[in-house]
Amino acid sequence: MINRNRKALFGFAALIIYAFHGWRAVFADVPGLYEIENFIRKYGDVGVDIFLFLSGMGLVNSWKNSSSYKEFILRRLKRIVIPVIIADIVFAIINRSDPAHVIKAISGFYFFSGAMNRYLWFAYAILLLYLCFPFYYKRFMKAKSQGLFTLCVILIWLVIICLPNGHVNDWAYIFFNRVPIFLIGIYANLFLQKHEKCESVILYGIAIVLLAVGMYLSIRIKEGDLLLFLPHSYALFPYMMISLSSILLLSKLFDYIPHRILDFYGTFTFEFYCIQERIFQVLEDAFKELPVIAGNLIVLVITTVCAYLIYLINNQIRKQIRVK
Repeated sequence: MINRNRKALFGFAALIIYAFHGWRAVFADVPGLYEIENFIRKYGDVGVDIFLFLSGMGLVNSWKNSSSYKEFILRRLKRIVIPVIIADIVFAIINRSDPAHVIKAISGFYFFSGAMNRYLWFAYAILLLYLCFPFYYKRFMKAKSQGLFTLCVILIWLVIICLPNGHVNDWAYIFFNRVPIFLIGIYANLFLQKHEKCESVILYGIAIVLLAVGMYLSIRIKEGDLLLFLPHSYALFPYMMISLSSILLLSKLFDYIPHRILDFYGTFTFEFYCIQERIFQVLEDAFKELPVIAGNLIVLVITTVCAYLIYLINNQIRKQIRVK
């Protein structure tokens, strides 16, 4: 069910991340709609966790279909390098950026120096996970119990990321805290193959409870009255609960409702991510004289068109690069 609706799930995640980055409030005076819109605008970055879970699941199949580590990595690089370069160069020209900034951005210097909020942190995070995946997966498959192995690795990872707390840029934890959901995605691929049938009432009941608890904890942490042991801790267990339950519930929902728009956005999610914040910056004051909803939709259309053009360009370039 998840695989059947995979593209729509990616599209959903892409749009809530977009709303988090720059959607202006429309329904401030409409009870009910305001709360929903406000939650998405504040907590839409949980879409990153949905991406990472689905990526973990998908990488297993990609690895099985690759003849070598080199082929696996080159296929991944073909997918992400061109959009990152295009986005950086175009907006560097528009903003007349310092060449040193451009080089630091494209090279991943900001990411690896801890200043992950400076430029497209997710692109370098997913690249790092791609590079490490084959080594992790080989050991994962050799374990007697993949579930216990996953749990142990997550616990070890939590201990490791606690050590530099206070000695690195807090923004580093927007990536650190999300590694566990990626590992769970890898395990989920194996688990779901072995458990294709389950008691749906119990499963969806658990998902609803997890969603409610995750939302409550996220709100408490982000609003500042609940402090946990790591910076950005809402992006650890609370977002893990929200993303897992949302994937399950949305997959079921998408079996019953049309989702062509989400499927459309699900085809170029990475390109859509690469340019949205830069377009928000460039067009920040462009449509303020218009009604908020009109300005929001115009910026969304512009972002969509630009992202889709980059997607088409990237596809053409990828076709010219043969991977052996």
